[in-house]
Amino acid sequence: MMVEDAKKAPGEIMEQTREFGNYAHSLVEHMVLAESHDRLLNRERDRPPESFIIGPEYAHIAEGFQAWQRDNALTVVATELMVWHSFHEYAGTIDLVVRDHAGDLGIIDLKTGGIYNEAAMQLAAYAKALGHLTDEKVEQAWALQLPRERSDTDTNEEFYQFYKLEDLPHWFDGFKAAKELAPYSQEEAWPQMHTS
Repeated sequence: MMVEDAKKAPGEIMEQTREFGNYAHSLVEHMVLAESHDRLLNRERDRPPESFIIGPEYAHIAEGFQAWQRDNALTVVATELMVWHSFHEYAGTIDLVVRDHAGDLGIIDLKTGGIYNEAAMQLAAYAKALGHLTDEKVEQAWALQLPRERSDTDTNEEFYQFYKLEDLPHWFDGFKAAKELAPYSQEEAWPQMHTS
């Protein structure tokens, strides 16, 4: 029974991690929309949005996102924006589309776990697709890490980590190469193994 439970544990942990990440994305999206509505309705920005309640297990995500907003001169103009590229034939959803002080578009991927090279390729592909759809250059991309766990002893500076992705064309080349290889990783090379 212990062995069976141990076999199930990685899948259960992955599912809990996925659920936490999905809720964190929804929370940030809701915060951005509430702030946008407040601006449109000329309401005070410091009041908590009454349309949703943040549970204690997600409070540090909200605090981290608010700290990031205070510390960065980027304006969120869209959340959960679906993009596609008709020539390269792919699609995806950008977590946050932003504009900088000069009005240039950029994109942000929210992470509640680790940040890996796959995220760099994904961001480069999304930036290319957004540029394709808007006819604007999208030359800035970041990963905003809002950690799943936070201790009470952490300071505001540790609410989030913000990483800029350098060399988008390089990572887009990596995305195209991975896209070309994907069918081979799904194909069955050894349909029937025979032993003698």
